[in-house]
Amino acid sequence: MHITPPCGKPVTYIQLYADVMTRPYNIKYLSQETVAKAYPVIRAAYPNVTLDDWLAYTAWINQPADARRSSTGIVSLENMRGYVHGIFSYNTDYMLGTGPVLNVENIVALDTGDRAAAVTQLISAMEDVAINHGCATIHTQIPEFWTSASAGRTGLHAHLVDAGHDREMIRFSKHLQKN
Repeated sequence: MHITPPCGKPVTYIQLYADVMTRPYNIKYLSQETVAKAYPVIRAAYPNVTLDDWLAYTAWINQPADARRSSTGIVSLENMRGYVHGIFSYNTDYMLGTGPVLNVENIVALDTGDRAAAVTQLISAMEDVAINHGCATIHTQIPEFWTSASAGRTGLHAHLVDAGHDREMIRFSKHLQKN
Protein backbone atom coordinates (compact mmCIF):
# COMPACT_ATOMS: atom_id res chain seq x y z
CA MET A 1 0.00 0.00 0.00
CA HIS A 2 1.44 3.38 -0.97
CA ILE A 3 0.53 6.61 0.77
CA THR A 4 1.48 10.04 -0.53
CA PRO A 5 2.22 12.35 2.40
CA PRO A 6 2.11 16.16 2.09
CA CYS A 7 5.76 16.20 0.95
CA GLY A 8 4.62 14.45 -2.25
CA LYS A 9 7.06 11.50 -2.02
CA PRO A 10 5.18 8.14 -1.99
CA VAL A 11 6.14 5.79 0.84
CA THR A 12 4.87 2.34 1.74
CA TYR A 13 2.64 1.91 4.75
CA ILE A 14 5.40 0.05 6.60
CA GLN A 15 7.93 2.81 5.97
CA LEU A 16 5.50 5.45 7.16
CA TYR A 17 4.71 3.44 10.27
CA ALA A 18 8.42 2.98 11.02
CA ASP A 19 9.09 6.69 10.56
CA VAL A 20 6.30 7.58 12.98
CA MET A 21 7.54 5.06 15.55
CA THR A 22 11.18 6.10 15.51
CA ARG A 23 12.23 7.39 18.90
CA PRO A 24 15.61 7.91 20.45
CA TYR A 25 16.64 5.16 22.85
CA ASN A 26 19.42 4.91 25.39
CA ILE A 27 21.22 1.67 26.10
CA LYS A 28 21.95 1.27 29.80
CA TYR A 29 23.17 -1.44 32.12
CA LEU A 30 20.67 -2.29 34.82
CA SER A 31 22.02 -2.16 38.34
CA GLN A 32 20.57 -4.31 41.10
CA GLU A 33 18.76 -1.20 42.33
CA THR A 34 16.95 -0.74 38.99
CA VAL A 35 16.24 -4.31 37.83
CA ALA A 36 12.70 -4.46 39.21
CA LYS A 37 11.53 -1.92 36.63
CA ALA A 38 12.48 -4.36 33.85
CA TYR A 39 10.39 -7.19 35.30
CA PRO A 40 7.25 -6.39 33.23
CA VAL A 41 9.30 -6.81 30.04
CA ILE A 42 10.66 -10.17 31.25
CA ARG A 43 7.19 -11.26 32.36
CA ALA A 44 5.80 -10.50 28.89
CA ALA A 45 8.32 -12.84 27.28
CA TYR A 46 8.48 -15.44 30.06
CA PRO A 47 5.13 -15.60 31.89
CA ASN A 48 6.29 -18.36 34.23
CA VAL A 49 9.19 -16.31 35.62
CA THR A 50 8.29 -14.85 39.00
CA LEU A 51 9.61 -11.61 40.40
CA ASP A 52 11.69 -13.68 42.86
CA ASP A 53 13.19 -15.64 39.93
CA TRP A 54 14.05 -12.36 38.19
CA LEU A 55 15.59 -10.81 41.31
CA ALA A 56 17.65 -13.96 42.04
CA TYR A 57 18.90 -14.04 38.45
CA THR A 58 19.84 -10.36 38.41
CA ALA A 59 21.50 -10.63 41.82
CA TRP A 60 23.73 -13.36 40.43
CA ILE A 61 24.45 -11.45 37.21
CA ASN A 62 25.23 -8.21 39.04
CA GLN A 63 27.76 -9.77 41.42
CA PRO A 64 31.39 -8.82 40.99
CA ALA A 65 32.97 -10.98 38.29
CA ASP A 66 35.13 -12.89 40.78
CA ALA A 67 32.08 -13.88 42.84
CA ARG A 68 30.15 -15.33 39.89
CA ARG A 69 32.98 -16.88 37.95
CA SER A 70 31.68 -20.08 36.45
CA SER A 71 33.21 -23.43 37.15
CA THR A 72 34.68 -25.07 34.08
CA GLY A 73 36.19 -28.41 33.30
CA ILE A 74 36.68 -31.32 30.96
CA VAL A 75 35.55 -34.78 32.03
CA SER A 76 36.99 -37.88 30.39
CA LEU A 77 35.79 -41.45 30.22
CA GLU A 78 38.74 -43.82 30.35
CA ASN A 79 39.03 -47.56 30.17
CA MET A 80 40.91 -49.60 32.77
CA ARG A 81 44.16 -49.11 30.84
CA GLY A 82 43.83 -45.31 30.87
CA TYR A 83 42.76 -44.85 27.26
CA VAL A 84 40.24 -42.05 26.76
CA HIS A 85 37.03 -43.21 25.08
CA GLY A 86 34.88 -40.14 25.66
CA ILE A 87 34.89 -36.57 26.90
CA PHE A 88 32.69 -33.56 27.57
CA SER A 89 33.50 -30.03 28.59
CA TYR A 90 31.32 -27.94 30.86
CA ASN A 91 30.80 -24.60 32.51
CA THR A 92 28.27 -23.45 35.05
CA ASP A 93 25.95 -20.52 34.65
CA TYR A 94 22.76 -19.07 36.09
CA MET A 95 19.75 -18.90 33.80
CA LEU A 96 16.60 -16.86 34.23
CA GLY A 97 13.74 -19.08 35.33
CA THR A 98 16.00 -22.09 35.71
CA GLY A 99 18.62 -21.14 38.28
CA PRO A 100 22.05 -22.77 38.29
CA VAL A 101 22.80 -24.57 35.02
CA LEU A 102 25.50 -26.93 33.84
CA ASN A 103 26.29 -26.19 30.18
CA VAL A 104 27.78 -29.21 28.44
CA GLU A 105 29.55 -29.08 25.09
CA ASN A 106 31.96 -31.22 23.11
CA ILE A 107 30.40 -34.49 24.22
CA VAL A 108 32.09 -37.25 22.28
CA ALA A 109 32.07 -41.02 22.80
CA LEU A 110 34.16 -43.23 20.56
CA ASP A 111 32.74 -46.43 19.19
CA THR A 112 35.13 -48.97 20.64
CA GLY A 113 32.77 -51.92 20.85
CA ASP A 114 30.14 -50.63 23.26
CA ARG A 115 29.44 -47.00 22.39
CA ALA A 116 26.02 -47.11 24.08
CA ALA A 117 27.63 -47.93 27.44
CA ALA A 118 30.14 -45.09 26.97
CA VAL A 119 27.40 -42.58 26.13
CA THR A 120 25.30 -43.74 29.09
CA GLN A 121 28.26 -43.32 31.43
CA LEU A 122 29.03 -39.84 30.07
CA ILE A 123 25.40 -38.77 30.57
CA SER A 124 25.49 -40.14 34.11
CA ALA A 125 28.72 -38.24 34.74
CA MET A 126 27.08 -35.03 33.44
CA GLU A 127 24.34 -35.47 36.06
CA ASP A 128 26.94 -36.07 38.81
CA VAL A 129 28.86 -32.93 37.81
CA ALA A 130 25.62 -30.92 37.79
CA ILE A 131 24.66 -32.14 41.26
CA ASN A 132 28.19 -31.49 42.60
CA HIS A 133 27.98 -27.89 41.35
CA GLY A 134 24.46 -27.31 42.69
CA CYS A 135 22.93 -27.07 39.22
CA ALA A 136 19.22 -27.69 38.75
CA THR A 137 19.41 -28.11 34.97
CA ILE A 138 21.77 -29.47 32.34
CA HIS A 139 21.94 -27.81 28.92
CA THR A 140 23.72 -30.03 26.41
CA GLN A 141 24.81 -28.54 23.11
CA ILE A 142 25.41 -30.83 20.18
CA PRO A 143 25.87 -29.86 16.54
CA GLU A 144 22.60 -29.61 14.61
CA PHE A 145 23.76 -32.13 12.02
CA TRP A 146 24.15 -34.73 14.81
CA THR A 147 20.36 -34.76 15.25
CA SER A 148 19.78 -35.89 11.66
CA ALA A 149 19.95 -39.52 10.70
CA SER A 150 23.51 -40.56 10.10
CA ALA A 151 25.46 -43.54 11.28
CA GLY A 152 26.57 -43.18 14.89
CA ARG A 153 25.31 -39.63 15.35
CA THR A 154 21.69 -40.29 16.24
CA GLY A 155 22.79 -42.55 19.09
CA LEU A 156 23.90 -39.60 21.22
CA HIS A 157 20.69 -37.70 20.52
CA ALA A 158 18.58 -40.79 21.30
CA HIS A 159 20.52 -41.50 24.51
CA LEU A 160 20.03 -37.93 25.70
CA VAL A 161 16.29 -38.15 25.05
CA ASP A 162 16.13 -41.56 26.76
CA ALA A 163 17.91 -40.05 29.78
CA GLY A 164 15.20 -37.38 30.09
CA HIS A 165 16.76 -34.53 28.13
CA ASP A 166 14.33 -32.48 26.03
CA ARG A 167 14.98 -30.19 23.10
CA GLU A 168 14.07 -26.78 24.54
CA MET A 169 15.85 -24.07 22.64
CA ILE A 170 17.43 -23.24 19.35
CA ARG A 171 20.76 -21.48 19.47
CA PHE A 172 21.76 -19.12 16.70
CA SER A 173 25.44 -18.44 16.20
CA LYS A 174 27.35 -15.76 14.38
CA HIS A 175 31.06 -16.21 14.00
CA LEU A 176 32.80 -12.85 14.11
CA GLN A 177 35.92 -12.22 12.10
CA LYS A 178 39.11 -12.00 14.08
CA ASN A 179 41.08 -8.84 13.41
